[in-house]
Amino acid sequence: MSLIENLTPEQEALIPVYREKWRAIALSTERIARAKVTEVVKAAYVFVGLSEPEILFFDRLYAAWAAINGDLESKLKYKLYQGLWKLIFGLREIYQQLHIEIINKLSAEFSSDAHILLRQDSLYLGML
Repeated sequence: MSLIENLTPEQEALIPVYREKWRAIALSTERIARAKVTEVVKAAYVFVGLSEPEILFFDRLYAAWAAINGDLESKLKYKLYQGLWKLIFGLREIYQQLHIEIINKLSAEFSSDAHILLRQDSLYLGML
């Protein structure tokens, strides 16, 4: 393949024509051929060795933004809830350990009857 160093006068004359053609394409508001676009994009991914992507089409910019934002929002909410549940269970575990430790210390200082009452109370409250 040879490198073009100079344009012919005919080629130079066609530059404004092609410029206008591609400008019109770039600024077009006509619907795209979704099936053709999907086919070309998937073929390009396969060509470079990537798995085929999920391709989404939106008629409005706001619809695309809402879909992306909604997805991010749901992921963030999931992470937040996941973190809160870990915190709640962690605090519950700490509370249970402290409760057991307090019962053990108190039962060591009180009679066995008081110890039994403390244990029953803890079992009733679901602490043990």
